[in-house]
Amino acid sequence: MAFTVTRSRQFRRTSPAVETYFVASGGSFAMAALGDPLTDTLAALRLIAATALIFFIPGYGWIKATWPGPKDLAEEYNSLYVATLSMVLSVATVIFVGFVLASIPPPAPEARGYFTLEVLLPVMLALTAVAWAAAWWRGGLPWLGRISQRLVRSPAKDKAALGAASDRELDDLLHTLRELSSRREQLRAQTKRLEQRAQSELPQQKVLLLARAEVARRKLRSVEREIERMEHRRSDQIAAGQG
Repeated sequence: MAFTVTRSRQFRRTSPAVETYFVASGGSFAMAALGDPLTDTLAALRLIAATALIFFIPGYGWIKATWPGPKDLAEEYNSLYVATLSMVLSVATVIFVGFVLASIPPPAPEARGYFTLEVLLPVMLALTAVAWAAAWWRGGLPWLGRISQRLVRSPAKDKAALGAASDRELDDLLHTLRELSSRREQLRAQTKRLEQRAQSELPQQKVLLLARAEVARRKLRSVEREIERMEHRRSDQIAAGQG
């Protein structure tokens, strides 16, 4: 049987085996796209839409629904990872849907079953709509805000990531507290040592030592205020973690 891209009637008369091959490989969408000559602008647009539906759009929705943040998937080259995984997941979705439809027995022995373009296309569109709705809800489509501010949603941060970040902040806070406590003990010892030396020195030297002791005492008060502030922060973080 002749098989060309110039006459739509020949596509409609393809054998079931050829049509099955096109459906299994995603070519059923291309069959719908090539109903008119390729020189027709509408046919070219259909071909582009069919290719995007097979190789990118569904997978992109699932990827952004799973990793909505701009760097959730990778710190570097995140866009490259998103594009690659979107293509892989889109093709996998088409294949999976094709296998599921092919495994459903036909309603009658003489019927062709559900593995046809008329069934596969609506199922793919429905899955794509669900994926993109989930991606929008999770905040993975911030560029929709250019269309309308009502569509803007911020990426939802993962609770585990928030917990890990809180643990790191608490560890940093405890480290700072230990350093401040060590500094406080040094200033206390320095102040006491200067005051003791001042008791046994001549008046002129005593004034200098007492002045140095006063400077150390002011530094000590500043460190103690900082320690008190850090203690309050630590209590707030512990309370937030328990909540």
